[in-house]
Amino acid sequence: MNIGPGKVVSFHYKLTDAEGNLLEDSYIREPKAFLYGKNNIMRGLEKAMTDKVAEDKFDVTLDAGEAYGYRKEGNMQRVPIKHVDVKKNSRLKPGQIVSIRTEKGPRQVTVI
Repeated sequence: MNIGPGKVVSFHYKLTDAEGNLLEDSYIREPKAFLYGKNNIMRGLEKAMTDKVAEDKFDVTLDAGEAYGYRKEGNMQRVPIKHVDVKKNSRLKPGQIVSIRTEKGPRQVTVI
């Protein structure tokens, strides 16, 4: 069955930076799942999955516009640690992407 609109998709991934350094690896937990076509994942990643089938493996490189979006200078905000989804006593590092809890649900942000 091909991946497309209205399909529930689950997948594993490895996220690396431009230099090839591993930033995140989903293989240590359950696969990520999303409903195709409902803006639940990065546009570029969803586009790259179109028409793939179960067990397909592929690489995709996304620019900021297809991923988390371009940085907006001056668009910074202090967030109390109680709203950040991290393990207790974790040390946050600049450039790290974390999830915060908002009134509109979880949102991914970058630590500066």
